[in-house]
Amino acid sequence: MERSAGKGYHLVFERHLDLTQEENLKWASDLIGCKFDERAKDFTRVFYTTSASPEDLLFLSPALFELEANLPVETADKQEVTTQASSTPKSTTADGHTEVTPDPSAHSYQGYPYSVIINKYWELFNGGNTPCSGGRNTLTYELALNLRCICDFSLERLYSIIPCYDGLPDEERRKTIASANNEQHKGMTFCMRKVLEALNKESKKASLPFGMDMATPPVYKGRYPESLRKITATTPDHLKSTVSEGSFGALSTHLHGVKFHLIEGIDVEPAIMQILIFRQSRGKGSIDKPIECINEDLEAHDRIDRQREQEYKQGNQPEGGKKKKKTPRPTDIYIQVCQSDMTNAAFVQRLIDCDRNGERPIFTQMQELDEIYAIITNGKQDVSRIIRKAFDRKNYGQERVGTDSITGVAPLRWNFTAATTPIKAQQICAPWVNDGTLSRINLLTVDEGPRPKYKPVTQRYKDSLVPYIARLNNANGLILCKKAEQLAEKLTAMLDDQYANTDSEALSTFASRAITIAYWKAMILYVMEGKWSKSIED
Repeated sequence: MERSAGKGYHLVFERHLDLTQEENLKWASDLIGCKFDERAKDFTRVFYTTSASPEDLLFLSPALFELEANLPVETADKQEVTTQASSTPKSTTADGHTEVTPDPSAHSYQGYPYSVIINKYWELFNGGNTPCSGGRNTLTYELALNLRCICDFSLERLYSIIPCYDGLPDEERRKTIASANNEQHKGMTFCMRKVLEALNKESKKASLPFGMDMATPPVYKGRYPESLRKITATTPDHLKSTVSEGSFGALSTHLHGVKFHLIEGIDVEPAIMQILIFRQSRGKGSIDKPIECINEDLEAHDRIDRQREQEYKQGNQPEGGKKKKKTPRPTDIYIQVCQSDMTNAAFVQRLIDCDRNGERPIFTQMQELDEIYAIITNGKQDVSRIIRKAFDRKNYGQERVGTDSITGVAPLRWNFTAATTPIKAQQICAPWVNDGTLSRINLLTVDEGPRPKYKPVTQRYKDSLVPYIARLNNANGLILCKKAEQLAEKLTAMLDDQYANTDSEALSTFASRAITIAYWKAMILYVMEGKWSKSIED
């Protein structure tokens, strides 16, 4: 059975000699339960051999190549033509000598057909190329040297699985293989260990949760909750999932003095830090306008307090080189929407101000991820520590002895949204994997689609968001939702199942915090909507 280039299937079977061509094909159609092809009445429709890749070759029986494959034999229970079969494919030379025909798929090791093992060997150690004239003897010798340890050093087994490359005479192929097998027997070679490690790694990657694969992230095509439908109203369809996901960092910044109950039994504040990763100029900016509209009320407040802060600074400037008695800085100043270009002192001041005025988080939107390094002044190594502390809402601050220096400690309530390209993401985030930093970040991408065309942002659009933002601003204290907790438990069970089946290190690393972030987003929607709904769960 082979998957064809046209996404259909080719079936090769042993024909019954007492049946016509058409009758044979009808017999095969009945056997596999498919409709008979009325056009298949001549031998142009018969496939004698296959050129499929190992991925497309679903099944290949060595019995097809037996000399006796077409000899009819009567079965004992009913008068039906079948064929004999033996375990090793053979062919006959002109002088009547019977010899083994190489068929790597006829045997397997640890569940991997030798054909797959051999293909992986050439991929790793010969650039994916099979031997050709000028080096076929040497490469065949090296292949046999590496394969013999997983063939019980059986010469017959090696003959049966090592192909004849680029017209290498069979007698010469056999001498080459025998010479390699006669070398001193040792354990498994380095090359064969690497081949098996690569195959094992690929087989673990093949099974990912929720039908995902490595190339295409899952696209949500269901009905959005009403709040997200309003937020994505100006967005093209293929970017709605990106915009709805990318809005949570800004939405969570409107919550203050609010905690959610995790299934682990602890009460925590939501911390949404997001990185949008995709190619240049293909939709990463789609979240900018919605975030701007979501934060409009925060920005309006911040403009007033920035002005008050500026007046305070100007009022405390020295005059004529003389020191002036300073007036205290107003304690009710707080600014939530901050630029990435902050000194560590300014960062700490913003955290202290927002904590003192309602336990509010601060929010930063970065057009490029490397702007994150501008947040601090103590070196790039502090970035991952800040992210970890922000996710856990741990204390952060600085101690200074100067009378004018900013000194203080506050919970690190910081949400951010950043955008970057895949290559830049790998460069920046690679060191964040092992210390748990990356698993605390909500990673987003952009669904493939045409060049985006956005609807204009009108006052009507902005007004439609007001009721949902107001619910976030007015929320307070510990908020419970049994349905959300049940969803978190369901997701935990699903991912535990996936981990048990795949033994995936990536899954075990990211699963727990992925569920926490998903739960936070579900609770934010619950607060915005004012009730739980099936669309939130979906």
